Amino acid sequence: MQTGVRNLVYLRQARDVFFFDVHVKRRAKHASYPTMSRIADLLVIAASDDDFPVKEFENGEMTYIFKEVIKDLNDQTVTILLESSNQNVTNTSYVSHKKRTRRDFDRVGDEGGSHSAHIVISLTPESTGDNVYMCLMEKVPDFSEHRVRSILNTAIRLLCKETDYFVYANVGGSKKKTAFVPYLDFQGHASEALQEDLENGRINSLTLVDPDTDKVLGQGKFFSGVEKNMKVKMIRQPSKGQMLSTIMAVARSQAKDYSRIRISFQPEDGGPSTHVDLDATTGNLVSDGYVKTRHFGGIYPPITTSAVDRVVPHLISRMKHVLLKERS
Repeated sequence: MQTGVRNLVYLRQARDVFFFDVHVKRRAKHASYPTMSRIADLLVIAASDDDFPVKEFENGEMTYIFKEVIKDLNDQTVTILLESSNQNVTNTSYVSHKKRTRRDFDRVGDEGGSHSAHIVISLTPESTGDNVYMCLMEKVPDFSEHRVRSILNTAIRLLCKETDYFVYANVGGSKKKTAFVPYLDFQGHASEALQEDLENGRINSLTLVDPDTDKVLGQGKFFSGVEKNMKVKMIRQPSKGQMLSTIMAVARSQAKDYSRIRISFQPEDGGPSTHVDLDATTGNLVSDGYVKTRHFGGIYPPITTSAVDRVVPHLISRMKHVLLKERS
């Protein structure tokens, strides 16, 4: 089950959503973690400003904007509606085979095919950490978690440039405050399909990984570390139904030195091999694929367009119901 949704067919009365944990992070070592509630305030500002910069990808042929951000203190959530414009899509055609008719709609100028995505993030931290918040994200073409993360982090960075929104006190008793910019990271909840494929497939390799992209190697600053890793050998097969939990037990035992475990496996005989990266402490997915999903059918009134101007309340209410039920 992959998170790539570029070829997803949109249905009027059905939507799928992904489950993620959003981690609030900061590079300033002496700064405390900002709350998701304060970050939500920044996103509200971004959505309310019609002149807020457009986020561009693929040399400007893919663009994104904030359509609406609603912070709800009653249920401690923030709802985000993003909109995309994709100039790479073909023109749209509608046909009636019974009448043998056809209507073509051509793009004009820099117009692009548009989609919108709903995202609901809890403002209450999870039990796994004060900086971890549960999130549900609508499964929409051109809205991978990597794109969404980049859009949100860009907005946070741009707004923090305008004002010292987040500050921390310098060490040593100095009264001077230093500004810093937090950022968000997404980790997917592992689906049942991952455990099934690990149980029924073949493990090719296990690797403990520690990303170390900031470490400069040698003199002259020509090279930097990418990651360090340790290969793990499976000397005997775990009991049936215990494959994933046994692997994660190994990962947690080494989490101090290696923050991730990479599992390379072949889900079925003769099929292609794949791999996933899991957080060594939480077991959440760091890489694409196998993210837990929930299907919402029978949406009424139907959502008749791929891009909505405002948050769809009867979809958000169902997303919130699930989030409130499952957040810890």
